[in-house]
Amino acid sequence: MREKVILVCTKCLSRNYTVSKKKGESKRLEVKKFCPKCNEHTLHKETR
Repeated sequence: MREKVILVCTKCLSRNYTVSKKKGESKRLEVKKFCPKCNEHTLHKETR
């Protein structure tokens, strides 16, 4: 089973992406993605 998580930009704190990950995984997801508000690639972290 997979769960949906929301990714938040670490620079401007806007919620840009929703992705899915394994249900039992304990680590928070960190991905470098494009932020349309910042207009650059920034680190996005998973919210709880």
